[in-house]
Amino acid sequence: MRAEVRQAGRIVPFLLLCMGNAGMARVEPPRTLSRGIDRLLAESYPEDAPGVTVIVTRHGKTVYSGARGLADVDRQSPLKPDSILRYASISKQFTAATILKLTQDGKLALDASASQYLPPCPAAKGVTVRQLLNHTSGIRSYTDIPGAVSVESTGRVWTTDSLMALFCNQKPVSPPGARYQYNNSGYVLLGAIIERATGISWHDAVMMRTTRPLGLQSIRWGGGAIGKDWARPYTRLGGGVVGLAQPVDMSFPHAAGALVGTARDLARWSSALHHGRVVNQALYDQMISPTKLTDNTSSDYGFGLENGVVDGVPVIGHSGGIMGGQTDSLYVPSQDLFVAVLANTDAPAVAPSLTVRRIVTLAMKP
Repeated sequence: MRAEVRQAGRIVPFLLLCMGNAGMARVEPPRTLSRGIDRLLAESYPEDAPGVTVIVTRHGKTVYSGARGLADVDRQSPLKPDSILRYASISKQFTAATILKLTQDGKLALDASASQYLPPCPAAKGVTVRQLLNHTSGIRSYTDIPGAVSVESTGRVWTTDSLMALFCNQKPVSPPGARYQYNNSGYVLLGAIIERATGISWHDAVMMRTTRPLGLQSIRWGGGAIGKDWARPYTRLGGGVVGLAQPVDMSFPHAAGALVGTARDLARWSSALHHGRVVNQALYDQMISPTKLTDNTSSDYGFGLENGVVDGVPVIGHSGGIMGGQTDSLYVPSQDLFVAVLANTDAPAVAPSLTVRRIVTLAMKP
């Protein structure tokens, strides 16, 4: 898991509102679109290296599903459309949705003090659950602490309490609600809240409350045995050599980025989320709405999702980055269009964030 940077108004690698004339966009015919995406992938990713899986859906129906590159370099096994890859910080929307479902069930209150649902954590004093969700808590992100993402750190097993100990005594970087700053610590705390509210691990709660009821069998915690469709995680070593990525026990990214799954199930999740099959309309509206800060400015980030624009058309999405993976996904409400690109390397030939935007452009080509 890496520290976050901004790129073209988006979060990279953990994760884009201006209005455009969306009604003027003409959707590309499926056959033409498929040829265009195939050509784009062939130009962007070599066949003999780690690569990407891609899904495009419109109105919940798949209009493109494909892959380019290798799932296992040593065995020369190709990636397949249903290969399982790390979602990285795309995981945050699942954590956020689980918090919202608990809120819907009356077990949490978004504007309540997070401390009332947590083990002792001085850094969370005065912070609400909502501020954990929208990255305005002011708590220091543990992935920004020197040494926190070393091999020794990421390769060991962490409990929720031991992970919280990394940052709960750190000085806040800003007052709660004053500033948007992308923050993995906040999502670890959300995972801890889920565990206290449900009595089970955060990831079991995510599966029981969000993914399994929707039949999304591939989406799960990334620790332990994944199965035969697992795409191995790679990086680029010195001299351009491809090698296995830095080890990361999935207890380390925790509720901020530890889920894995297929591109197809991610698309099915998106369709369910954006069509009212996960949380009620009032909570969904809050999930996708910009955040108002204490100085009356706003942030494009909602709860595990961020607003943005591609070619003048509003979009909602999230990206992710982790050892051995980069991911990105965008939903275009006006077209009911979803695109996701998942890479099984943290050093892809072309960033998924760029490929996703190019595919959205192809799908809405005038």
